[in-house]
Amino acid sequence: MKALILAAGQGRRLSPLTDNCPKCLLPLGETTFIEFQIGMLRRAGVASIGVVTGFRADRVREVCGADLEYFHNPDFETTNSLFSFIQAADFAREGCLVLNSDVVFHPSLLDLVLADARSNVLLVDFHSHLGEEEMKVVCDGAGRVVRISKDIAPWDAEGENLGLVRLGEEGAWALMDVAHEASDKGHRNLWVPQGIARLLERVPFYAAPIGDRPWIEVDYCHDLRRAQEEIYPLCMKA
Repeated sequence: MKALILAAGQGRRLSPLTDNCPKCLLPLGETTFIEFQIGMLRRAGVASIGVVTGFRADRVREVCGADLEYFHNPDFETTNSLFSFIQAADFAREGCLVLNSDVVFHPSLLDLVLADARSNVLLVDFHSHLGEEEMKVVCDGAGRVVRISKDIAPWDAEGENLGLVRLGEEGAWALMDVAHEASDKGHRNLWVPQGIARLLERVPFYAAPIGDRPWIEVDYCHDLRRAQEEIYPLCMKA
């Protein structure tokens, strides 16, 4: 299994902390967001790790070291995670984990998604408090994802996508095709879940419930404080 960490963004909503520091290098205890993810991936036995850089790519490479594969999104200021994904086309085509670098999650969630027998799997928090900002999910009775979008009304959604997906080979190829098609049409500011949403009728994606395991996506300063003071310490007890 490979893992691709999407780490091109600056994180402007966390300014001034990110004025000269990419979000993925913000401190998390004695480490950083991306180093924490890399450490968990290695402990889970994921030997091949790729990183898509953008803002301050030099700093990301310096911190993460030379034993990773690096890809670069030169248009990180005007694009989003789906465009970053296609920068690593050759790396990801056979299937891989795809992680947003701004998510802090319990190490057991990697074991959960890696052990799932299904090909294309999203981690989903079915206990999350849902609002307008969350990437929301609706599933059928078999756990197959039928909708994924921020635009789903909170009262119509069932859970929140964590920003960690495992793609099988079919899912990786299909998502790559969708990403290239969107880019060719000038739709380059899409998230990976928006690409997945375009596949759901022809490629099955399934939700893996995370139970009560701790996690957080960091977009704002209050998220960062909670990640540093609450979620990270809980994850370190694993």
